[in-house]
Formats: sequence, structure tokens, C-alpha cells
Amino acid sequence: MAETDILNPTNWAALGMPFNPNPSYGFSRKMSNNRLMQRPRLGPFITRDVGNAGHSFPLSWVNTDLSTARRVVKFYHDFRNGYFTFINPDWGGRNFVGRFTSEPEAVEVANGKWTIQGALFEEIPTARMLTYPNDWAHDGHPLNVVDDFFTGGTPTPRVAFMQGAWTLGQIAFSGFGVPATLDPTTYVGIDVAPAAADWAQTQYTGWGFQMTFPLAQAYGVVNLYLDGVEIVTSLDLSNGTCVSSSAIVNLNVTAGVPHPTWVNVTVTNVPLDIHLVKVQVTGTTGGTFGPTALPSAGGGTTAIFPPLEYMY
Repeated sequence: MAETDILNPTNWAALGMPFNPNPSYGFSRKMSNNRLMQRPRLGPFITRDVGNAGHSFPLSWVNTDLSTARRVVKFYHDFRNGYFTFINPDWGGRNFVGRFTSEPEAVEVANGKWTIQGALFEEIPTARMLTYPNDWAHDGHPLNVVDDFFTGGTPTPRVAFMQGAWTLGQIAFSGFGVPATLDPTTYVGIDVAPAAADWAQTQYTGWGFQMTFPLAQAYGVVNLYLDGVEIVTSLDLSNGTCVSSSAIVNLNVTAGVPHPTWVNVTVTNVPLDIHLVKVQVTGTTGGTFGPTALPSAGGGTTAIFPPLEYMY
């Protein structure tokens, strides 16, 4: 009884089910409010993530058959202390892992027809999944290094620069032109003269995340942590290589002429929770910058903390 138990499998007919177990249309998909918001008398609102809840669905089965009604009631009782998978076929087939938190009431509305209304399904934090969310184009959300307000023309960091002489700088992430002064998506944290173990950290509520690090000859080597566990060891920001990485990590270097320009770090298979992402400086000089076929130079030691995109 876990993520392998699916309430509404897509191959329900092949499994011998006499009736489509999907809920009837009309159900909503509600995102949980995980934020605490303070409203000061003056100035912008202040928000913080304080919860790790997922989505919830009030599900109904209208004029369904007895086998489906029994299945819904059985899933409620069988998984009261566990969780199962609900698939939303019309939301890109996304999986949601949780349980019913309200008892389904099956009403016989006609001979051989049953209706269940408003059975509340809620996602369970920290639960394993068969298929983790990975549609970055639609379900990914940005977490910039600075906020949107630029009070007095100065950006305010959203990342905790806990150790080191970090400053805020701009990089044209589109790769073209000069970034706009008030564009928060172009700001990064920069530790120009880092000492070993300098670090910066940010927090989000959701599943996986991805970060795109710019590559340059002046950049050095960092380690990447998720919830206190090292997931990328010795990521060289001069060329995009690393010594090792966790199985949940995918590194993709964007080719450039004559040098590579970006390394994208994508972390998947991460359960729903409040997550901490940390970049820690190693103090090591970056390696060879650029293709070996061209005249190359060694990297520097500068560390970068770029914007983050997280899955919710």
C-alpha cells in the first residue's frame, strides 16, 4: 500500500475493470496556502513559506457502477494511514500522491447506479511517487535572487548569503544584450573573493528544482546541497564539469562558441516538502576554460548563486 497503488490507472480496461474509475468532470485542483503573509501599514507585503502541503481535489463519481463505488470506498479505508496515487489525465497525466481525508458517501441514485460527491483527496508531503512532476514549462515557478521592488533603486536579496562577501550582480541570462536594471530575473549572488566553506542558501516548498549557472573563466568550484545532503560535488563553473553527482541530478552544459556558456542543474525525484538549496564554495580554482582544441586558460575562484526554478 503506497505509491504503486493507483486509484484510476490509465490502463483500467486492460486490468479488467468494467467501468472507467476516473472521477466525473467538475472537480477542482486547489493549491495549498503554504505562506504566511504580513501586511505592514507601510511598504510591500512580507511573505514566508511556513508549510509543505500539496494540492487537494474534491472528487465526485456520478452515476458510476457498483465496482467503482466500492473501489473508492475501499481506497478510503485501506489508505487512512498511508497514501496512494491519483492520476489527473487531463493535467498532462500528472501523478498526485495522497489519501482521502473525508469519507466517501456512496448513494444509490438508481438501479445499479451510485453517486459519490465531494470526497476530498489531499496530497501527502514527503511521500514517494511513481512519476515525479517534471513539466517545467507549465508547473515550474521562478525563485529569483532578489525581490521585485528595488526599494530606493536597490534590489533586496531573497537568498540568505550566510557566509562570505556576497554581492548582487547582473548577468544577461538570455545571452543577448545588456540586462535591464530593474529586471530581477537577471540578478545573481556573486562571491568574488571567496574563502573555502563560504555559502548561500534559499528555501522553497515543492518537489524538484533546477538552477542555471553561467560559465566564465573567472569562476571557480562549488558544491551543491539539498536539505543538507551534498548532491553535486565540485561543480566547476568555468566549464560545467563536476567530480560526482547524485542519481537525482542531471547536468546539461549549453554549447557555445568558442566556450560553453551555461550549465543547467536539474534535480528530480524529490518528494513534496520544504527544501533548502545551498551553494557552498570549495575555494578551488576552476579548471580549463573552453575546448581543449583552442588556447585555454584556467578558471578563477568566483562563486555564483543564480535564480532557481522549483516544481509545484
